[in-house]
Amino acid sequence: MLVETAPSGHGDRQTTVVLNEIFVGRRDELARFTALLRELTEVKGTGRRRWRHPQLSGDDPAAMTSRVVLVHGLGGSGKSRLLRHFREMAQGAVPGSPVSTGKLRTAWLDWEDEQRNDPGRYTAIEGPSLVTVLDAVQNAVIDAFWHDANAAGRASQAFAGYREGAARAPEYAARFPDVLAQSNQAGSPFTSADAGVLLKAAASAGLVAAGHPAGVMSLTPDKIAAAAQAGGHLSAAATRAITGKKPGDVSPQEYNLVTDPGRELARRAAAAVLTAAGRVPLVIFLDTGEVIGDRAWGWLRGVMTRTGDRVAWVVGARFETEAEAGIDSPIAHFVRDIGDERLVLMSPTRFDDAMIRAYLQSRPDASSYTDAQIDTIAAFTRGLPLAVSLTATLLNQGQAVQDVCREMDEGHPSSVISQLARRYLKHAEQHTYPTEDPRHDDVTKILGLALAFADLRNDPDMLAALWNVDDPLAAFQDLARRHDFVLPASRRLHDDVRDTLRTDLLDPYRRSRARQINQRALDLLYTRIEQMRSRWRTLDEQLAHPGFTTAILATLWHTLWADDKVGLDLFTQIIPVLAVADRSTAGAAANLIEQFTSTFSQDQKNDLDLLTKSGSVGIELRPGEDWRSKIEAHLGQRRRVKITLAGLALKPSGLAEASPLIGERSDRDVALMILRASLQAIDLDDMGPVETLKIANSVTSSDRYRSAIIGQIAAITSLRTWTGPAGTAAPSDVGLAAARLGTHLDPGSADM
Repeated sequence: MLVETAPSGHGDRQTTVVLNEIFVGRRDELARFTALLRELTEVKGTGRRRWRHPQLSGDDPAAMTSRVVLVHGLGGSGKSRLLRHFREMAQGAVPGSPVSTGKLRTAWLDWEDEQRNDPGRYTAIEGPSLVTVLDAVQNAVIDAFWHDANAAGRASQAFAGYREGAARAPEYAARFPDVLAQSNQAGSPFTSADAGVLLKAAASAGLVAAGHPAGVMSLTPDKIAAAAQAGGHLSAAATRAITGKKPGDVSPQEYNLVTDPGRELARRAAAAVLTAAGRVPLVIFLDTGEVIGDRAWGWLRGVMTRTGDRVAWVVGARFETEAEAGIDSPIAHFVRDIGDERLVLMSPTRFDDAMIRAYLQSRPDASSYTDAQIDTIAAFTRGLPLAVSLTATLLNQGQAVQDVCREMDEGHPSSVISQLARRYLKHAEQHTYPTEDPRHDDVTKILGLALAFADLRNDPDMLAALWNVDDPLAAFQDLARRHDFVLPASRRLHDDVRDTLRTDLLDPYRRSRARQINQRALDLLYTRIEQMRSRWRTLDEQLAHPGFTTAILATLWHTLWADDKVGLDLFTQIIPVLAVADRSTAGAAANLIEQFTSTFSQDQKNDLDLLTKSGSVGIELRPGEDWRSKIEAHLGQRRRVKITLAGLALKPSGLAEASPLIGERSDRDVALMILRASLQAIDLDDMGPVETLKIANSVTSSDRYRSAIIGQIAAITSLRTWTGPAGTAAPSDVGLAAARLGTHLDPGSADM
């Protein structure tokens, strides 16, 4: 609700203040978005007919590039707040909005929330897969019509063609390795040109992401990069091997799904979005875009260029500008792909003195500040809205301007915000409020949010557990009113504040203070996992549900916060199973444990190195050293699963008698067999690994395990087969035995 409009002292520029989320300035951005909304509502729709043509070609003249607003800037500059205000304008919820309620539909997608909901899909260094990205867009668009069941059903139906393609693409990709392996063999019906086309297809859709079937054999990033420019067509033999159909029975769209899945799935998703906006224009908001990486934005721009003039996209991200990153900056790619006529660039400006004064005076129980004090605050905060907000919080707690605005060694924006967050935490820990004061447990609630693992928007029970309150939603609203770094829409802390608090919470004294928070979360998680295990009995059923794998990762997260040793024991228990049956979740678990390695003992680091590999060098804290800088140096490092034979022998001693979290106890034993055979096959040209895999296949009922076994058998066959003098395949006895076992386990492979 608009509560105040006052002159800012800059001509006719006005300062706008919004209740709950104090919104200051941004007159130019608001004016440009207002103009976009007016244009969007003036575009004529296609009425009911559009719903009947969900397969509209991505090359149809009507499928022009949509309008795209790219809001970019530093962390804490107000990007997310501006996007939320834009959404309220598009919903007609802001006085003076150019559209009335119901004239537009809005879809909201926060990539950081998506990452928290299903972290296993976001672990690859290159970012999430094509299907992960487009699935998220699909779900957001369908959710935009939630108020009308019929409209939501029509929107869902519009994506039917996309869903069919998204389901087939991984199936086709799973057949790539066999074709690639045979393309190097004499007498094979598959050629090197086929290999080039398939490698290019893998690059198109990011099919070598962690855990993808196409990563089973030799599809390395180097090979994909070498084939990225490959041309030519897929041979009839390769087409049949991949699709199971004769070339004449393969439609152009299905052929594209094999040879260029990135473009084809983007075309299908775009056609669905275009269809969904046929009756009512649609504005799609994508926030925290830095989470998904450049590759994903290439796919999304491919969608944006086909969704027409009844759709607008609003993107918020910490992107480097062309001046900072050169011609390959994300912003430069947007300019090239979208074009100047359809692209609106916005970089929220920093607060000037007048805007800072207006913001401080708009807060409850505001004090008056002199011009000199405003100058001091402006210089210290660099005008970053989040830094101004944190400064205001400290001032409201009674600290003096000169104390809050003490200069620091580093002047980077993120450093300013981090230092202010630390000053808030330190002050809050030292200040005791009366029990009746609503602020008395603010610091505990803020620490609870910092420790939250998954998305809290639809999980009031977890919020209640973290905070130990009966009415978490009311408590959250109360907290958000006092602290601007508590984000009301996504129910989380601002990223910079959260990351700073997590770093500081690794301090042993603060970590012990948070132990009760983590224990309450663990109590709830174990109850949920037990309920899910009773509903989904088998390993495959459990790992098929993102809710289950997220709960497993959340349990590992909170266990590590509570105790390093117990957390490492839990990791040791689950990682063999995940490494075989769910590599993406295994990668997420490895990345997660990396955040705690700076507090591990040397023995614990040694054990972890038997299970994983990190690009960073381990550190050891010595008395008198700056523990915070050491810890911060490790945050964000990538760790990947790389289990050694010695790692397979590790025993999770603290959990030896406990029931496994995933599958049954025997599932871990089978996983160890598969992993041991895989490692031994690299160095040993004997029958042992083949026999081990044969036994593992006979004792497991898991399709995931059997798929992994078939992949390892194929790898052994390829490893132990050479080209003979006459150009024929010459397998060793082990290679021949592996080939026979592979044909027995996967009869379809013999037809290729």
